[in-house]
Amino acid sequence: MVVYLTSIPVSLKSGFSIRIQGCADIEGDRFDINLQSGSQTDCPTIPFHFSVRFEEGTIVRNSRRHLGWEDELTDGPLLIGKGQLFDILIKVEPDEYIIEVDGQYFCEFPHRIPVGTVNHIQVSGDVQVNRITIQSGTSEYFYLQMEGTNLILPMLYTGEISSGLEAAAF
Repeated sequence: MVVYLTSIPVSLKSGFSIRIQGCADIEGDRFDINLQSGSQTDCPTIPFHFSVRFEEGTIVRNSRRHLGWEDELTDGPLLIGKGQLFDILIKVEPDEYIIEVDGQYFCEFPHRIPVGTVNHIQVSGDVQVNRITIQSGTSEYFYLQMEGTNLILPMLYTGEISSGLEAAAF
């Protein structure tokens, strides 16, 4: 079940970070976060797949190219529990993603597919998304899903407007 799918308004590159805040379902089996190249719910190209699997006791990292999954990485502790609030930070570095969970370093994942091809974020499974933030320097892009509702506010922008604002004539 896809909980959240949205486009990314900027081209990802080194220096960007993506923060996903939410709560894992107390009776859930797993949830996934995909940084993907396309808007399909079953996207053929996923440069970064982060899968929290409670029954297996692991967090799987992988990538998908032309509908084919590549080699899974499963090392590291399961830092998220059922029914637990979480804060996942994905930092984009020149050659890899660096992932933190609840402020703790978790792992690195190499760019197997160019990060510039990422144009959507999908969150699916047994999870509630409270907030997604994309940040680069002083600019932040917010995506919100309010608890207990289906209301999704697609994007608010905070940052410098270099050309200024002008009154519009209607």
